[in-house]
Amino acid sequence: MHGGAVAARLVGNDVAGWTYASGPHMPLEPGKKYLVRGWVRVDAVEPADAAPGFKCGLYRHGKWLYNEYTSRYDLSKIGAWQLLESRFTVPEDATSGHLALEKRMRVPVSIRLHFDDVELVELDGAARD
Repeated sequence: MHGGAVAARLVGNDVAGWTYASGPHMPLEPGKKYLVRGWVRVDAVEPADAAPGFKCGLYRHGKWLYNEYTSRYDLSKIGAWQLLESRFTVPEDATSGHLALEKRMRVPVSIRLHFDDVELVELDGAARD
């Protein structure tokens, strides 16, 4: 596995939704810069262009505002661990967020993948978007 002895494994068919897996809502500080990142290894996917990625969904008092996305998995390197990441600044009207592993499409997808070491890190003032 990527960062240790184990990683999460996801296998199956998703017919309707946007998301493979998601975490709970957590408070975020408006105006602060964050890094969302995680490791993914795709072993099989159909359709062939259904590259997963992570997102941080941003909310204001429980109401969805928009999503910040990481890079997507490079399907030309299927079977390899890849780090997917992105930096963003929380808008002034956002109060919380949640991480998710996304399909980024609303079509049926069949997939076998592993993911590991997913995190949301607050960055210091020297970080860049």
